[in-house]
Amino acid sequence: MGSKIIKSQSSKLPLAGGTMTGDINSADNTIGFTKHATSSGTNVTIDFRDGHKADLDMSSAITNLSLQFPAKSGNFILVIKQDGSARTITNYYALDSGGSNANNDGGTAGDVRWGGGQEPSLSGGSNRRDIVSFYWDATDEVCYGSVSLNFF
Repeated sequence: MGSKIIKSQSSKLPLAGGTMTGDINSADNTIGFTKHATSSGTNVTIDFRDGHKADLDMSSAITNLSLQFPAKSGNFILVIKQDGSARTITNYYALDSGGSNANNDGGTAGDVRWGGGQEPSLSGGSNRRDIVSFYWDATDEVCYGSVSLNFF
């Protein structure tokens, strides 16, 4: 059956702003995210301000993939689906919530930092998927990326 939620004026969060403190207990419920879908083109922006999860269908090579992040730090997931022609992404850029290149904590502005210092080579093959995880540090404006390859 359902749980009875008791509301009181003193415990309401405002519709905008406000801060929650303490633990969040979802009990037998789940917390999910809306996944956003994007198709490839020469220059593509994934707007993580719209949600923490995104799909990218690779039907052509991408020269510049920009990742726009919210004003708060967080973990973000991009699932890249190949159409079978081993499409590539040449450049990955991190953008702050206002759309400017991220500071990169004194590094090269806008660059995504990858494990080992090397951008990933994506999987080829029809319907192959790569899962790219990003940690966005909004304070230092740094994006760290890692990839899990070749899901089919």
